[in-house]
This record gives sequence, C-alpha cells and structure tokens, in this order.
Amino acid sequence: MEAFQDFEAKITCPYDKSHFIRKSKMGAHLVKCAKNFPDAEVVVCDFNVTHRIPRPELRYHHETCPDRRKIENHIIQQENEDPSLIYPVQQVNVDGEDDWDNEPEHPGYNPTAYCEENNVLRHIDVESASKRRNFRAEERQRLNQFRTAETAKSSCSTNNVKNNQLPTENFQ
Repeated sequence: MEAFQDFEAKITCPYDKSHFIRKSKMGAHLVKCAKNFPDAEVVVCDFNVTHRIPRPELRYHHETCPDRRKIENHIIQQENEDPSLIYPVQQVNVDGEDDWDNEPEHPGYNPTAYCEENNVLRHIDVESASKRRNFRAEERQRLNQFRTAETAKSSCSTNNVKNNQLPTENFQ
C-alpha cells in the first residue's frame, strides 16, 4: 500500500476546506476554485500569489509569510551593495555628430524600390482578382525586360570571346 501513497505535501484550499491539493497543483486549483466561490472574503498575499488569506487575517499573514523574507533579503542585499560593483561599465561620451539617420547622402533602404529595379519575383495577395491579373501582366513585362537585358549582355560577352577580345568591364 505504501507504493501508492503521495509523499508530496498537501495544502488545504482556502475556498473549500474539504479540498486537499498538492503544493505543485495549487495555482491551477485556485483559479478554478475562485470561480466557484465568487463571494468568498479571500484576498491574495502580496508576496506569493498562491497564498489566499481571509481578509481579517491578512495583516498577520504579511508579518509571518515565509516568502516575505525572500523578497526582503533580496532588497536588503541590493541596498547594501556598492553601486559601482552592480554597474561596472564606465560611462562613455558619444559625439552627437555621428548620426547616421540624418545623413542626406545615404538614404535608407527601400525594399519596394529595390524589388522594382532588380530581377526579383513579386506577388500580390490582398487585392481584387482584376488588380491581381493586371499586376501579374505588368510583372511579366518587367521580368521579360530583365531577361532580354541579360541575354543581350551574355551574347555581347560571347561575341567578344569569339573575336578573341576580353571583356574590359571585369578588369576595372
């Protein structure tokens, strides 16, 4: 029989005293049980959300709550530490002249303009059927222009190789 015993500590539900819940399952149980008892005079502890205390006992619980010590010790340790040890990075003065956002000779990247000027396959999803049809027709024309330019460039380079001429554009 001992193999079937649950050795994890069980806690009594603050809403219904007949509920005994494992400590690891208490958070989920409190959410469900609070819905069943909306008129219960139970408040949440400031130090641990799974602590639900009757309203008259809240002050006493705040004085004796075991989780209060954890939070207060953490705060006290932070107050006692030397601020130079917490933040060891030195302050660095940065000149205000190096502002890349305000440089007019380097405009920002515009992906739409890049796609329109280069051989990139684009598509449109959220328009009506007629607009999508017109867009696809314009895309075919645009991509055909790129293909004809590439074939003209490749035929020019093959003619130079046939005539024993090296392309000069690669040696600049």
